[in-house]
Amino acid sequence: MADAIELLLHIGPEAKLIVCLRDLGQIYGSIEAQHQRTIPVDSIDHLADFDRFGRADMLFAKDKAIGSPLISLYAVPDLPKRVQERLYFLRFEDLMERPATSMSHLYAWLGLAEFEINPDKLEVSLRESDSHYHMKYAHQQAERIFKPKRHELPPRIQAQIENAYSWFYQTYYPQKG
Repeated sequence: MADAIELLLHIGPEAKLIVCLRDLGQIYGSIEAQHQRTIPVDSIDHLADFDRFGRADMLFAKDKAIGSPLISLYAVPDLPKRVQERLYFLRFEDLMERPATSMSHLYAWLGLAEFEINPDKLEVSLRESDSHYHMKYAHQQAERIFKPKRHELPPRIQAQIENAYSWFYQTYYPQKG
């Protein structure tokens, strides 16, 4: 991501990027919950043969679904200040709990006119394809924003995630640390 950001800003110096964040344990929990619902179907990452801890370990590997973007996030502080100023970090939890406020802040950062959203009546567009992951991680669309239930993780896995990625929590979720 870091190299791609600098390339993008070289091509389009006025570009702004929205970086979506979510609690790492909840990202893993979401993937694991979907895996449990679709056990007979393996993903392109070939993680079906691992136990829960092994799947978590593999998902956080540097070339996998969670680990790859984390490497890029880890490099953000090393980017020049002018590049960092082109990034807007939007936490999933904030968007779910305070959608109108979150979107208002985002629109202001983008320099756009105020736009009021109604989180209880959203316009749903065409469904995206879930074929990349062999239909294992199907997406759902809804006409309203609702806070998803929290995924309960085994304490050992949650502790491993928080210890290994303490920098993530210190930077993006300081109230958790």
